[in-house]
Amino acid sequence: MFTKNWKRLLTKLEDNRGSVLLTTYMLTMVLLILGAAFLVLSSNESRISEVQRKTTQAFYIAEAGIERAIFDLKTDFENSQNWTDGDINTLVFPYHGDDEDDNSNEVLDAGEDTDSDELLDPHFVLLPYVDTVLNGGSYTVSLENVAGTDDIWIRSTGTSGNMEDLDGDGTFDGTLDDISQTILVYAKIVDLSPWDNAIFGGAGSAGGMVNGNVTIAGSVHILGGEDTNGNGVLDAGEDKNGNSLLDQLAEEAYAIDLSGDAELVGNNYDGLEDDLKDRVPDLETVLFNEENVETLNAELRVRRGAVRLTASSQVGEDDDDGDGDKETVDGTYVTDGFDGVDHVFSDNGYDQAYDLVEAAVEFPSLNEPVGVYADYDAYFTAEGYTLTAGELTAVATLSGATPDFTYGNCATNCISMTGGDLYVNGMIYIKDGTLGITGSTVEYTGQGTILVTGNVDINEDLITPEPDLDAVTGEPIPNYPFNEDTGQKNILGIMTAGNINIGTGAGAAQLNIMGLFYAAVTVTIEKQTDIMGSIVSNYFDISNQVPSIWQVPATRNDLPGGLINGDELFMMKVVSWQKVDNP
Repeated sequence: MFTKNWKRLLTKLEDNRGSVLLTTYMLTMVLLILGAAFLVLSSNESRISEVQRKTTQAFYIAEAGIERAIFDLKTDFENSQNWTDGDINTLVFPYHGDDEDDNSNEVLDAGEDTDSDELLDPHFVLLPYVDTVLNGGSYTVSLENVAGTDDIWIRSTGTSGNMEDLDGDGTFDGTLDDISQTILVYAKIVDLSPWDNAIFGGAGSAGGMVNGNVTIAGSVHILGGEDTNGNGVLDAGEDKNGNSLLDQLAEEAYAIDLSGDAELVGNNYDGLEDDLKDRVPDLETVLFNEENVETLNAELRVRRGAVRLTASSQVGEDDDDGDGDKETVDGTYVTDGFDGVDHVFSDNGYDQAYDLVEAAVEFPSLNEPVGVYADYDAYFTAEGYTLTAGELTAVATLSGATPDFTYGNCATNCISMTGGDLYVNGMIYIKDGTLGITGSTVEYTGQGTILVTGNVDINEDLITPEPDLDAVTGEPIPNYPFNEDTGQKNILGIMTAGNINIGTGAGAAQLNIMGLFYAAVTVTIEKQTDIMGSIVSNYFDISNQVPSIWQVPATRNDLPGGLINGDELFMMKVVSWQKVDNP
């Protein structure tokens, strides 16, 4: 009986009927599970892709806001040179550079307050754009002025349009449907005028080193050049007859070569004698390292060619707390670098390349068109006063003892000497002649430019008059480039197609020179000469003894008519750019 039942059980176990159906059910279950997983994965990938697309879209919308703000800021500055006058390119916008933080401390430089080293978030004011819709999204732009400067923070937040509610819960992934991206930009205005420098050079130093106790206080901008084959060449330009001068190969010459105790790009008036300092406006003050200091806002730019610093020569100086001066320079931008980087004291180090668009800045030429005129010869001939052959003799050797004369009409263009004092107004053309200052000091007034086809030789003081004293304080009243009491303009520009030689004559020593000087070829300065103003020249040679050049920033706003490249020319430069968390 037991055997019979056992056989029947084995027979049933060996029966496979229905197993296929069971296997099918199990396989179907597995496929359904896998299908559901793939659907979830696909949905998540779709979400991630959509998030990425919307994030990218929001980022580019934010960039569009930045570009719009930069355009409006640049246009506004070109028209008014002022971001604090209540509007930005006709958009009403309150100045917001002297705000306070939550502790009522004054906020300076868009972040640092007066009592703490901690950086605070910049305080922004919304720019009142009306139409900000772009590609299904929108942007908001806000600005923060940096107090006391032509610098500004720009913050743009781009927001994509509403995303599709993929899971039906009324939101996307538990957050708002919109996705935003924010960009923060720090920008500044760069004055491209050659006259916004102590020295603006087409090529650089002319053969000899700039050595000794030379001081160049103010910005220096050297272009360098290339030959016709694009090789690195310091191009000497042309002489007064239009003949090409010999080129100097970059590997054989530096754009600037300093030795001795020379200081290139000093950033203050430390060491300037009081007799000259009394004649010029006080320097701007800024907060630097928790100290209010005077500064020239000096920068060094060299487009092509290296800068060599040997012995004790240096760019700027190490910061000296408590002296009221800013010693370090605001920035250096030298593509080919420094030979002697340990001599560079700059707020941005020493490894920044030339930062301006190359085509934006070129060395100015007297052969270039001026308005409707073919060149400066035609310009001065038509608009200025051209000295006659008989009048050329007097201006070739001007001195404090020169007999009185008046050439031209002083209501428009004239040059005159009265009691040994020089007066220049408008545009004076010394054609086929030379200009010389010699014999004794020449004090001048007026606002004018003298164009000379020959050389210019200055071997005596050429300065504005002794300053008047304030009736209340007894302090000298600055009178260069204008008298701060009477408003009288006192600024002289001298241009030549040849060379300007200062202090090179026999007996010339310890000269004081005030003015703006342009030479198509070379400016040479010797002896213990102090120049208050700017030099624009293809080459500069300051290799003999201890001359100094002191930039006067105020002259940039009172350039005399007819001065080459005297028109306003600005570029807006983005200093830093970063993606930040949304405000």
